[in-house]
Amino acid sequence: MSERSLGRGGDRAGRVLIVDDEPQICMLLQRILGRWYTVDTHSGDPREILDVILTGASYDVILYDMTMSGVDAPGLYELVQVNCPDMEQRIIVMSGGMVAERYFRFVDERKPAVVQKPFDVEALSRRISALLDEQVLLTV
Repeated sequence: MSERSLGRGGDRAGRVLIVDDEPQICMLLQRILGRWYTVDTHSGDPREILDVILTGASYDVILYDMTMSGVDAPGLYELVQVNCPDMEQRIIVMSGGMVAERYFRFVDERKPAVVQKPFDVEALSRRISALLDEQVLLTV
């Protein structure tokens, strides 16, 4: 598998923020995706990073855990819709399985980009690259 098939390589690195309450997930994704992107992680209370997310200026892509305690993915989408609606399309929701009706309804109504845990690295990188490509097209 070549570097170009997984990420953007030297084209445009892109900045990725990973928010997950499991530090091991953050470290694993940072190690894998850090080969192709600039990656920051946050595994603490998501309310601590909301100001950064809601400004939308710092990150091209945000990987956000569906069931974060404090502010889950549906809650984040509500905040983003009110404060910076353009940011919504930069969010990829990570899910280890949805058990609550709230999450099924959220996915059905909002249709967010979702990646399943355990991760398929190639599929995740393709999804990130597609989001970065869309952003480049919007700025041209």
